[in-house]
Amino acid sequence: METNNFNYVQSQEGSTSASRTFLANVFSWMTAALVITSVVAYYFSHSPELISTLYALKPNGGLGMTGLGILVSFLPLIFILVMNFGINRISYPVLLVLFLLFSAVMGMSLSTIF
Repeated sequence: METNNFNYVQSQEGSTSASRTFLANVFSWMTAALVITSVVAYYFSHSPELISTLYALKPNGGLGMTGLGILVSFLPLIFILVMNFGINRISYPVLLVLFLLFSAVMGMSLSTIF
C-alpha cells in the first residue's frame, strides 16, 4: 500500500518560501538601519555645528558632554527597552518608527568614533 502525502510536500515548499521571504525582509530592514546609522554618523562627525551639540569645551580647556550628548548616549538603551517590553502592545508602524529613530540616534552616538 503506497501513501503519497503531496500536501506535506507543498506545505514544506511554502514554508521554505515563507522563510526566505521573512529573512529577506529582515535583512532589508537591517540594511536600511545600517545605512541610516552610517549616514547620520558621517554627517555628525564631519559637521562641527552638529558635533558641538553633543560636546562642548569646558572652562578648563577640556571637552565635556552637553545635556543632549548625555541623552544621546543613553537613548539607544531606552529605545531597546521600550521596543523589547512593548513589542506585543505597540503597533507595527510605531515599532518601525522607533527602530528607524533608534538607527539615527545610534549614528549620533557612534559619530564620536570618527
